[in-house]
Amino acid sequence: MRELRCAIYARFSSDRQSPTSISDQIRKCRDYAARQPGWLVLDQHIYSDEAISGTSTEREGLQKLLAAAGAPSRPFDCILIDDTSRLTRKLADGSTSMSGLPSLECAWLRFLKAWIPRVRRRNC
Repeated sequence: MRELRCAIYARFSSDRQSPTSISDQIRKCRDYAARQPGWLVLDQHIYSDEAISGTSTEREGLQKLLAAAGAPSRPFDCILIDDTSRLTRKLADGSTSMSGLPSLECAWLRFLKAWIPRVRRRNC
């Protein structure tokens, strides 16, 4: 079985939310990956944004994630996100962000709590 290399993205949106929200989201993603045979979370590909609204895609952590995902070396195969709202508040923005990854041979977005179970690109 081929190993599935996983990145994680986490975000909380305001100073009224707990900063532990980031670590909780990362823990949930790690726990989910640990239950999947052959899935490996890459510690160097855990991205987050703290106290930043999801209404814009101009977030440092998100931009770093997208840059890494679009790199020719393809450092990971799967992006784990606790909930669609952590990626964006506007589903169209999330779709646009992910459609801009032409160099990915296989990428999954896995939302742990969302109505969208996964988004596949190309031949997975």
